[in-house]
Amino acid sequence: MDNLLNITISDNALSRMKEIAGAQPLRLDIGSTGCSGNSYNLSKIEATDDSDDVIEFDNVKFAIPKMKSWMLIGTHIDYKESDLASEFTFENPNEKGRCGCGESFTL
Repeated sequence: MDNLLNITISDNALSRMKEIAGAQPLRLDIGSTGCSGNSYNLSKIEATDDSDDVIEFDNVKFAIPKMKSWMLIGTHIDYKESDLASEFTFENPNEKGRCGCGESFTL
């Protein structure tokens, strides 16, 4: 499957996603939340459908709602762990700003 969205995923993030997803696809979505308006959402789903753009990295399928795909063009996803937290991080060139706590962003 072509990755026309130019999304990249670090090896560390892909490894963690494989642990989470198993054989199921993951949905990568942008939801409304926080003081800046948008947040990234990653969840397991049963199957993709026609309303999704589907990309694949090393046998992990990602379903992205077609209506929101443009928001993720060029995004790099990483996974970071520390003594206090573990999280996926998103570097999105389409972001125009982030809230002070980093929980949400604007496009």
